[in-house]
Amino acid sequence: MQEVLLELLEQCVDGLWKAERYEVISEISKLIIPIYEKRREFEVNVKELDPKYAHIQVTYVKPYFDDKELTERKTEFERNHNINRFVFEAPYTLSGKKQGCIEEQCKRRTILTSK
Repeated sequence: MQEVLLELLEQCVDGLWKAERYEVISEISKLIIPIYEKRREFEVNVKELDPKYAHIQVTYVKPYFDDKELTERKTEFERNHNINRFVFEAPYTLSGKKQGCIEEQCKRRTILTSK
């Protein structure tokens, strides 16, 4: 049943794209994304990775825009398409412990740029 729903939603997005109704695509995509997230697999077989390249595994990123880009990207569609910079945050403590009291906790923000 879920497969049929997913297929119909993907067809809907394709039709909206062809009809140039871009502003509606993000609403339909919000229905599709949880299905894909439920299926995703975080396990990586290290033996299959090419050692010539550096690899990073990130489980969640958000689009990243500087102040100028935020003023230029006014619509939801513009803020969710043709993006090449992403940000993720990771907690840490200065002592190196995984967890600590609230006064010890810090957050590292990393911005990734794709080509």
